[in-house]
Amino acid sequence: KNNKIHIIIIIMLSRKNFQFIFTLFFLFFLTKNFVLSRKVNTKQKRSLIASYVDSPKDRKPIGFGRNTVGGDVENSTVYNVYNLKEFFEALDNQGRPDEPKIIYVNGKIQGNIKKITKIQKREIATDNLDLNDAENITEAIEDDDSVDSMIEGIEYEDDLKIEYMTESDYAPGYTIPAYLSCFGEDGKNWENSDYCNQLEELRVQGHYAQRDAIMLKVGNNTSIYGVNEKSHLQDIFLNIQKADQVIVRHLTVDTPRDYFSEWDPTDGINGSWNAAFTGIAIENSTNVWIDNCHITDGEHTIIEAGKKFGSYIELHDGALDIWRAADYITISNCRFSNHQKTMLIGSSDNMKEDIGKLHITLYNNVFENCKERLPRVRFGKVHVFNNYYYSTTDQENPYNSLSAAYYNDPNVFANYFIGLGVECDITSQYNYFVYQGTEEIPDSTSLVVYSYGGYTFSDVGSLYNGETFDPESIASESFEIKKAARIEKDALRGKNSPAWTTATFTNKSFDPSTFYEYEVIEDMNVVASLVERTIPEF
Repeated sequence: KNNKIHIIIIIMLSRKNFQFIFTLFFLFFLTKNFVLSRKVNTKQKRSLIASYVDSPKDRKPIGFGRNTVGGDVENSTVYNVYNLKEFFEALDNQGRPDEPKIIYVNGKIQGNIKKITKIQKREIATDNLDLNDAENITEAIEDDDSVDSMIEGIEYEDDLKIEYMTESDYAPGYTIPAYLSCFGEDGKNWENSDYCNQLEELRVQGHYAQRDAIMLKVGNNTSIYGVNEKSHLQDIFLNIQKADQVIVRHLTVDTPRDYFSEWDPTDGINGSWNAAFTGIAIENSTNVWIDNCHITDGEHTIIEAGKKFGSYIELHDGALDIWRAADYITISNCRFSNHQKTMLIGSSDNMKEDIGKLHITLYNNVFENCKERLPRVRFGKVHVFNNYYYSTTDQENPYNSLSAAYYNDPNVFANYFIGLGVECDITSQYNYFVYQGTEEIPDSTSLVVYSYGGYTFSDVGSLYNGETFDPESIASESFEIKKAARIEKDALRGKNSPAWTTATFTNKSFDPSTFYEYEVIEDMNVVASLVERTIPEF
């Protein structure tokens, strides 16, 4: 009874000071977290660094990347970034780049920016006002601090004039037309002159200058999140290099343009462009999860640069590439669209460090109007399930179109969805492939799987244009064609053929369930509905 009386007294005393204590706590909370508010007083400079962890609480990764937590740990430092400079600073994390950090991307962050001129306009925010007759609808004002605010019915919005860097800004004296002139009219031979050799030196110098300007190196224990549908990276190379524990989610990524892409007349049948910058690269890194991202060429498509030597001048490299012993990675709920060299897993037949690595899971992704590498795999064990593939034959290059290349002609570059490289091991389950043909260029299941010397592949449950088909037979046939062509080619050159030419195709691929738990969606209507989603989702 006495204990009860004591408790009542304490409660009564506490109630007297409740309002005062609550006020102090409320003021402390506002002060501590005020820097995270985007709608701040226009005269107060926002702080880059935030003071508390606020991790999203939604889906977790499954598959080989299931143990990825990124920077979502206790005492992680949180940043809100609005431009490329702030992004660099956040990744540096005050000189501690490998310590846990969470980075929120706000708005559109661009690379290759030379100058931004801000012209702010004042607009009347009134629905029933006839703007055609109104006076002073727009009025230039000087206010360098205000970004967007609402004051007494007047909305202020920035009108930004953006001037972009060119190849001449990174390497004065270099231009793409000048570089191309050194290959002659047909693009077959390099002119070994002082002028052309100097241009080549400038091209290499410009490459490194641009790389240093746009490449964001992502270190250990990092989570990068978009905050809404406006979170967007353009012309930025996100390089996850020698890192463990990285998450990238909720972003639109427009792959960067390499102003110093190299033309190689000896690459392939008719020569090829080789750009060097990827939207997202995962190199020699472990425990990485890429989720809910839209990766695309964006507004700067391959067609924009025009054609030379019979090919479009390709300034884009991969959309998302994984290589150099990267391991334990999951790519999920992403959309890849309008891109050529989309996803390379393992960069070279000679990259022996990849052996025993490259354990990767791809699920719930959409590949839309992409030409190849969805993915192309060397060495790795890759689980591909519940993905949706779509393309048509009536589009311009680089998409799956206007070419019979997918009919397994060994003398041309193939257009394909899944590429089997050397020593790969791919398990495919319940993927939905849609390829719409025309009378001129009909569709073909040969597009689905193409062998570059890979011979271990299995599939269950996948559909092609809504019908069942046999991708394992397609893969086997493609391998036999590639093997015969390689043996013949090596014989003519007097060379020994590689070991894979003695192999036999097998559908005994690895069993993902021996590595992790997962659930496959067998209702293909659900898989087909993936294409209807807007990515990123919020």
